[in-house]
Amino acid sequence: MEEAVRKEIEKICNEELAKRTWGAKLSKANKGGMPRYLITDYRAFGLVTGIVRYFIHRENIHERLFYRGQTEEWALKPSLYRNIETHDKMDLADSWRKQALEVLEKEKFDYKGTPDEREALAQHYGLATSFIDIVDHFQTALWFACDGQKDNNSVGYIYVISVPEDKATIIDLRNKPSKWLRPHVQQGFCFKMNHISQCGLVPKDYHIMTFVVPRELLERWSNYDVIKHNYMYPPEEDDSSYGFWQKVENHLNKVGLGTTPQTWIEERMDEKARA
Repeated sequence: MEEAVRKEIEKICNEELAKRTWGAKLSKANKGGMPRYLITDYRAFGLVTGIVRYFIHRENIHERLFYRGQTEEWALKPSLYRNIETHDKMDLADSWRKQALEVLEKEKFDYKGTPDEREALAQHYGLATSFIDIVDHFQTALWFACDGQKDNNSVGYIYVISVPEDKATIIDLRNKPSKWLRPHVQQGFCFKMNHISQCGLVPKDYHIMTFVVPRELLERWSNYDVIKHNYMYPPEEDDSSYGFWQKVENHLNKVGLGTTPQTWIEERMDEKARA
């Protein structure tokens, strides 16, 4: 999304929120420079994201709007590349990913899916991948922003992300058979940028804004007291395909890869240093 359009969206959002007193722009932007809004009225989500959607439609922008709920304000980066800050580690992360995807294939994990679908589904069950989990349903994003919060004075973060259809791969995991129950109850999507740069960081052009929501409101609006953790992460007896993931996880651990690349990368870096 072009900078001029983003600025116009921000201006209108500022005016509309102030007029209705449903929230307010926070004076401190995040490191990427995108606006942050403290939200105090549930209607603000529909108002603000409706403004963004209208501009995407009006300007014929080939992007799709999604949300991501987080308990911390982390950078928008795939789990594969978290804590990766050098090209050497990027290369090792990609090598780890290649080997991990080979394990998925050997274990026939989502054997009817495409390689991208297989990777995205594994991301949903716990594998570090080049994809990022997102949803198109802001109540679900609110639930994830609340899950794990322990401090009554804490806040959660809802990222509004406009994913470019021509520069990213978007996977709707709800198209999988419902025996894979987790992505269905979580309204699960994944996306990855087709060109990886900045050590995996998603360009700030696509992170439109961040909603900051106090914990008390997160709990109320997400219905967190009713929708328990094991509803959103169904146990093995309810999610009949969880056993397929357990086979993959056991295989990854057996060959020394694990489900995330950090330890494997550090071991390769140590071997290189000793050579």
